Amino acid sequence: MLLTILLVLGLVATPVATPVLPAIQPDTTVVLSSSAIVRPLIADGVIYIATESRDILAIDSDTGATLWTTPLQTAASDELMMVGTSLLIPGGDGTLYRLDASTGSLEGGVVLGSEALQTPVIMETVIAVPAVDGTLHVLDSVTLEQVNAMVVGSNLTNRRAQVGESLILPVGGNTLIAVSIPDLSVRWTYVLPSDVTVLYPLGDEALIVGDGQGLVSGLDADGTLLWQQIMSAYAVEDIALGQGVLLVSLGGGTTAFLDPENGQNIGNAVFPGRVRFAEQVCTELCNASVSDGSLTAIDPVTGRTQMRAVLPATPSAPPAQHDGVLAVPVANGSLLIWKLAGN
Repeated sequence: MLLTILLVLGLVATPVATPVLPAIQPDTTVVLSSSAIVRPLIADGVIYIATESRDILAIDSDTGATLWTTPLQTAASDELMMVGTSLLIPGGDGTLYRLDASTGSLEGGVVLGSEALQTPVIMETVIAVPAVDGTLHVLDSVTLEQVNAMVVGSNLTNRRAQVGESLILPVGGNTLIAVSIPDLSVRWTYVLPSDVTVLYPLGDEALIVGDGQGLVSGLDADGTLLWQQIMSAYAVEDIALGQGVLLVSLGGGTTAFLDPENGQNIGNAVFPGRVRFAEQVCTELCNASVSDGSLTAIDPVTGRTQMRAVLPATPSAPPAQHDGVLAVPVANGSLLIWKLAGN
């Protein structure tokens, strides 16, 4: 109840609220070989970047120094993933590449067809790799050998979510299919009125779904509809979880605050462009990039917003934040790095 009251009192409907935080300058600016095309991966003080020139780079988050650069035969088709000491890169040519995360040396890869791959998902001893052509590949997590596969449909998009032992995939645009891994049995399906744009798991118990017409739905782990909320005519762009509040970014620049238990709209904040969150779960401030070329912070309790920096160019990919490091790739081919502990 107190949280709801604070949100109702604190939420604003202007692009920037009364300043409550100092503006911040990036601690480091790194010039890349070309613009980053997917969200950076931050792990153990290193930022891993995939660029449009097909390079994979490792950047020291403290100094901004390039630790290594590895060119691939194709550009990454989705976000990178760390498995042990290896970096997995889904390729646009249907190959899942594996690099040594410390040296960048190519450890090999597995060809899974000719269609672009999506970010793998680790599920116990196997790795599930969806492909755009609708095939779900299941690989041994150590050897990367394919142990199973199934065709789940067609037109898979770069969105997936793990809820319990199921991998949730949007097929044909607007149909969700829950596949049990590793036996590849279909547990349930759910059809939405419009194409799925965002899948957000709430632990092992629920799933939040956003679609292209501003509809946000809450489903339980069995695919039963818990609640639905029509937000606007704009597509749902991104979702993050604050302190008991869902932050839902919409295409028109509005970020809505919803109660994850029942979907109640508690309030809204308006921005001059599309908002992409740097973290899926915000413990304090929710840092986000805005498509107008700014960096903003959202208080997940009061809903207050504050523009923290003007970026030198518009974002080229979503930002990433982990272990006190915020990395924002921009379209002029550079990567902006903030160390948040002192800000």
